Amino acid sequence: IIFSASFFFCGRNKMGRGLTRTHSTLAVKRKRARSTSIGGEIVEREDDSFDQVEEETILNPETYTKYRAAATVANDVLREVLDGVTPGASVIDLCKMGDELINAKALPLYSKDLDEDGNLIYRGIAFPTCVNVNRIVCHYHPTLEEEEVIINEGDIVRVELGVHIDGYIASVAHTVIVKTAEVDAAPSLDFTIQCDVLRAAYTAGEAALRLMKPGHTNHDVTEVFQSVAYSFGVMPLQGVLSHRVKRFDEQGEQIIMGWQSKNEDQLQNTFTFKVGQVWSLDVVMINDSTAATNKAKLQQRSPSDAHIFRKSEVARSMRLHAARYVLSVLSENGAAGLLPFSKELFGGHRSTNLGIHMLSKQQLLDSYPIFYCKGIQTVARYKWTVLITPNGIQKITGLEAPEYATPDPSRVDPDVATLLSENIYERRKVLKVKKGGRAPRAEL
Repeated sequence: IIFSASFFFCGRNKMGRGLTRTHSTLAVKRKRARSTSIGGEIVEREDDSFDQVEEETILNPETYTKYRAAATVANDVLREVLDGVTPGASVIDLCKMGDELINAKALPLYSKDLDEDGNLIYRGIAFPTCVNVNRIVCHYHPTLEEEEVIINEGDIVRVELGVHIDGYIASVAHTVIVKTAEVDAAPSLDFTIQCDVLRAAYTAGEAALRLMKPGHTNHDVTEVFQSVAYSFGVMPLQGVLSHRVKRFDEQGEQIIMGWQSKNEDQLQNTFTFKVGQVWSLDVVMINDSTAATNKAKLQQRSPSDAHIFRKSEVARSMRLHAARYVLSVLSENGAAGLLPFSKELFGGHRSTNLGIHMLSKQQLLDSYPIFYCKGIQTVARYKWTVLITPNGIQKITGLEAPEYATPDPSRVDPDVATLLSENIYERRKVLKVKKGGRAPRAEL
């Protein structure tokens, strides 16, 4: 089972690049050099398939600036959508509002700049706004009235979205409990449990950030996820992956597993973090401590009901007019053919549903299936875009934890508590020089 952008149980239906999108955890084996074990010791094998040209890394000031610009838009839109998450709010309206805000805030940026081919720079939606309520885990972007969900008091809502500038993606997800100040002045047991799940997810993410430095490995991060979850009596949701990001692709080859059973027959490829990398760090916790039933409690909605799609790497001519129409719209919309999109891109054209169905059937489109949790009371998700700079770690997307879910170092292992007290970023001071001289440029 695969998760979106950083989730591996909710990813795309895709055959041929990196992780397949709706397959089992065995997909981790595909196209990755595996770590080998010699005498019980894991020996690192670097995966060089993800090398990027220097101009596309954050060591290039222009690229770094584009990531930061995309992150600013993502955070601003997330705040506004969360402000609308109130009792009685419509999920359809919130998703539509989020996408409109992304375009309104992103399109004016770099509006007169040209890319390397002399074309206007693509910018806008990197992942459509999704509002996932209660047991709907991910990828819920409804457009039809019969798919409408109305938010109620006490609901747990996860908002996810992505923004890009010139293909440099900043994505984010945040979880809140819909609760007015007047209600439940004395917290109930259920509310306390819900807060623990949210607090565990946010604490695990903060601890993970401090391990994403040169010299640490992805296994170190997986272990801290599991350690924090154990301390709070919750469970990382199996199948969740964090990915290294590259231009126009948020699901890179290098991964961090959120949870790994000792009985699993494969290991994630071991690698060390390096300066210049960009990561989509995804943390998902559930209030279930039974690992054996973890996978069994996820349900996948029919792929034909998916709301979000992406053009695949399969190339094939299509005779059906509806299919050709969808492909032509994607071609005309530039980045829409490279990044995930929703049916709203086609403006309600009558050929849209048939065209998408036929293209998906022929594997020309990948779908992001909607996933549900069965019998799980609370799911918390926090997702941040992370830059590894020469000065340390920069978390460029993500909001502060809700007041009922702030990290609590007193409830984790002493080693993790010490880790949480560390700074993740140190801004280097610009050296002072004599009058008439030039100060050296500050690094990232």
